[in-house]
Amino acid sequence: MFAFAVKTGIVLVSGIAIVRLCLNRHWRRCRSDRRLDGKTVIISGANSGIGKQTARQLLQKGAKVILACRDQNAAIRTIEEFKRSKRSDHGIAVFKHLDLNSLNSVYSFAKDIIDNEPRLDILINNAGVFKSPFMITEDGFETNFSVNHIAHALLTMLLLQKLSDSGTDSLPSRIVFVSSLLYKRGQIRDIDFEPNKITLQSFDHNRSYANSKLASLLFGRQLAKEIESRKAPVKIFIASPGFVLTNLSRHIKSVWKIIFLPLAYCLLRTPTQGSQTILHCALEATENGAFYRNCQIMQFEEKANDENLAKIVYEKTLSVLKLQY
Repeated sequence: MFAFAVKTGIVLVSGIAIVRLCLNRHWRRCRSDRRLDGKTVIISGANSGIGKQTARQLLQKGAKVILACRDQNAAIRTIEEFKRSKRSDHGIAVFKHLDLNSLNSVYSFAKDIIDNEPRLDILINNAGVFKSPFMITEDGFETNFSVNHIAHALLTMLLLQKLSDSGTDSLPSRIVFVSSLLYKRGQIRDIDFEPNKITLQSFDHNRSYANSKLASLLFGRQLAKEIESRKAPVKIFIASPGFVLTNLSRHIKSVWKIIFLPLAYCLLRTPTQGSQTILHCALEATENGAFYRNCQIMQFEEKANDENLAKIVYEKTLSVLKLQY
């Protein structure tokens, strides 16, 4: 009986390994040998998941990495973990508080960076929430839309001049918007851009994440064009990490996690695998405003190719934030 159980276990583990290998056959590792000594990187949500693995690998390239996180204790634990694996060519990890549920927190964070950091070379808008239950932020926005789009748009615009000042024509600064293929299911709704208008009845739980990712993608595309027209030394890239097993699913009901966790383990990528396209965009990607997946350019779907819609999202976002560029 024991021998049968062992054999069964070996077969199951081998089967899972084969399934993972087949399903992730398109996964590619970022092969960049570029060093980042003397460079400064900001990663939102860098204390766990994809953000944490991205931070780890950029530190190994000598960068100063600012972990922009809401949870100070989790960020400090992450930094201590990085220190224990420190190498001679390791960069510096620093925590700075950023709560994307609060635009005041975004303003305070950006002011800290502008006043106290000599330079900023790479901004990675990584943090996100997935299918958060219906909640309204202190600024009047639905949480998914605020965290995934509005707050990151504000952060980007506030730090744009710092990024521009740090870049050169031959080595421009970089902004990476971490996106998702689920943007294909998204819709652009006027009500999402209007503070204190969303109600439980108008909240679309199944599409809230997709809506926010489509808005963020369109904003990033149009901002890339605006920056290019001003000939500023900054490039924007949109990165899809693939479907990754992280704590982003924390708002999904526990019963569904129990049912689908074994399947998810087979189907989903690890955070290290998911970070590779983000690293490629932060280090090697070249086409401004492009969408990257598996470390290569991927064509946008029809919604994301709508230039007029991108301008509308861009203008609505700046208008609600009372910003100009």
